[in-house]
Amino acid sequence: MRKDYLLSTFVFPILTSIVGGILLSYISLLIPLNGKYETDYILLWARILLVFSLSFLIILYIISKYKTKTKPIKVIVFDFDGTLTYNNGLRSSWEKIWVHLGYKVQDCQEYYNQFKEGKIDHSEWCKITCKAFKNKQMSRGTLESVSKDIQLMDGAKEVLYKMKNEDHLKLYIVSGSIIQLIEYVWGDNIDDYFEGYNANILLFHRNNMLARIIGTEFDFAGKAEYIKKIAKDEKLKSTSEILFIGNSDNDEYAYRSGAQTLCFNPKLTNVNNKKIWHRHYRADSFHDLYNYIKKSYLFEE
Repeated sequence: MRKDYLLSTFVFPILTSIVGGILLSYISLLIPLNGKYETDYILLWARILLVFSLSFLIILYIISKYKTKTKPIKVIVFDFDGTLTYNNGLRSSWEKIWVHLGYKVQDCQEYYNQFKEGKIDHSEWCKITCKAFKNKQMSRGTLESVSKDIQLMDGAKEVLYKMKNEDHLKLYIVSGSIIQLIEYVWGDNIDDYFEGYNANILLFHRNNMLARIIGTEFDFAGKAEYIKKIAKDEKLKSTSEILFIGNSDNDEYAYRSGAQTLCFNPKLTNVNNKKIWHRHYRADSFHDLYNYIKKSYLFEE
């Protein structure tokens, strides 16, 4: 067990509770007692003991509750668009495809807003999108072309390789993007970095023309369910041993899983909502993100 982990988990909370108990006990001496000297003397020490014991237990309880949110992380789950990649033009993968096919960004955003407002469900959203893409003769080559316009964050591969092989973390992706697009952008060796990755899937005919879209069940509110699934598969004691890193409004639901959450380069989300985002950080390099994570979170050896 790492020395700093031992100190932060056991030594510091106990010492803090003892100091807090002593201070509150001292403050209790300011409250006068009325009665005979012998009675006062007995009551005085009884009160000191009682105040110290109660304050010690209360402070220790508060610290332990806080520590459940800062457990050592064993798994990191990443969003893809804008988290592992740069926000070039602030366009998502889907927006890039719509624009590439000759549509306007607003066309894509219209159906996104309808989904957010509950006017259509995810399945309907996928069907509408698929029909629009077919009308423009979308092919597998479209995805390949769009992937060239998506750039991984500087240092992403080096940092994630270090996280997996030196820090011994399990890494996952859960995204509202597209599986094939993620694979194109990352490269042939994606399985060397991630234990698993989940996103929407585009199916193509043998002539490479789009056939249909299979929507992921793990976007938006589903991201919390995916995190819970990972915790179960990895046999973790708690989902708080997972760090979720996202950047946008469809990542806001991850906190419902009980995981620790970090908003990286936020877009379309309120980072001041501490219920949703426990921390937030901005950087142009994954090396900077790695340094921030190492400084802010505990890793188990």
